[in-house]
Amino acid sequence: MATTIPEVPISSTTGAVVTMPVIAMGTAGQPPVGEENIKSAILEAIKVGYRHFDTAAVYRTEQPLGQAIQEAVRLGLIQSRAEVFITTKLWCNHAERDLVVPAIKESLKKKGDHDSGRGDDVYVWVKKVREVGSHGCGDLCSGADGSTKMSAEIEQPWRKKKKKGLLGG
Repeated sequence: MATTIPEVPISSTTGAVVTMPVIAMGTAGQPPVGEENIKSAILEAIKVGYRHFDTAAVYRTEQPLGQAIQEAVRLGLIQSRAEVFITTKLWCNHAERDLVVPAIKESLKKKGDHDSGRGDDVYVWVKKVREVGSHGCGDLCSGADGSTKMSAEIEQPWRKKKKKGLLGG
């Protein structure tokens, strides 16, 4: 039997109030543990009551998270994707104005949210901020061209994401 984890209400950018489980399972692995291990761990977490998962494109766990959630529905562990709260990250190499929406769409696609009937329901997007010129970021903050130029702009990506209808259907 699953344990019930306490939840707190939070307001969305549309004014809707949703509840967020106060305990989340992180899906980053160092070193990476493989997609099957991630899916298995997430299914076990759902079995014991976890309903909040933290992921990021850079962790390479968004797709196995989506697959595990779909499997949990198929197995009857949860009734629908609507029971799961996801926190993800807009990484520093996608913080430029023109990269925000494509990064969000790719994240949703990897998690299978386009098929969930929930549209763009990732509840919390965390922008990873690195100091411009910081070192130790390696390939995690490099752009597609291999450059390590990072935007110091913080407000613009959030404004861009908040526009109604931004992600389409």
